Amino acid sequence: MSNGLGTVHATTTQYSRDGQSKNLAIVELDEGFRMLSQLVDASPADNLIGKRVQVRFTTDDSGLTFPLFEPSAKDAQ
Repeated sequence: MSNGLGTVHATTTQYSRDGQSKNLAIVELDEGFRMLSQLVDASPADNLIGKRVQVRFTTDDSGLTFPLFEPSAKDAQ
């Protein structure tokens, strides 16, 4: 179980053939494990390594729910 808060360990940008991009990150969660996920609400130019993030769940068109991470609101204050 996780509280959904963590720190960005590494980032990269994935580009598809149609020109769209996704920000990907390895997030080290506060509980000590790391996971690969998509970063949202952040530009690829933002240097988020070492910054705090929080989980946000989304559901795709097929009904699958998966975690994304966004910059933590606590860091923005």
